[in-house]
Amino acid sequence: MKYLAVLFWAILLLEMVNFVLNSLEGGGPLNLITPIVAAVIFTIIVVLFDMTMKPLKKIRVNNRHLKNKNKPMHKKCIGLFF
Repeated sequence: MKYLAVLFWAILLLEMVNFVLNSLEGGGPLNLITPIVAAVIFTIIVVLFDMTMKPLKKIRVNNRHLKNKNKPMHKKCIGLFF
């Protein structure tokens, strides 16, 4: 579903860019196929990029900072690293 949203917005935005650039050039006939092809390519790149992303490993935090509730905050933070 999220890729359909990416495709929708890519088509919409690239069609707008196509219209603006066509208007700046003098207003000839609009080419509707090129922005759609570019949007599909962009969506494929987004899908591939999403597939290659892996979640980061969770950082283990020891529970020493829970024992020292009365210490100032900077000492609690230092205790996390030692």
